[in-house]
Amino acid sequence: PTDWEAVRGKLPINKPGDRPGYVPAATHMTPTMTTLGACLPMLGAAMGSADALKASKQRQAHPARQFLDECRAEWRCYIKCFKEWGMIDDRPEPEYPYTEAMVEDWMDRSTMYWLMRNQKS
Repeated sequence: PTDWEAVRGKLPINKPGDRPGYVPAATHMTPTMTTLGACLPMLGAAMGSADALKASKQRQAHPARQFLDECRAEWRCYIKCFKEWGMIDDRPEPEYPYTEAMVEDWMDRSTMYWLMRNQKS
């Protein structure tokens, strides 16, 4: 409550439209949370810690290999359905375009980016 003055007038307003005003969409929540984190440094630090924990738990619960296996299975399912529905011909089926090495590289680069960015702060 004492931090209200730091954010007064800076937060986006969520007006009712397709949904009630008390049901915000991601397009409202993203700038809201960004503004709160920027205007309230201690809250921003706590949110950053929570985000890091969520990312870690996401990787533990859904390892890249398991995730890619599920993606490949879904890819094959779409190809099968498209063939059954006559949406594609009988040419050779394309392989799933992403490899575990590619995903690991993207994750490593993302981790390095955020580590470097946080060191500058």
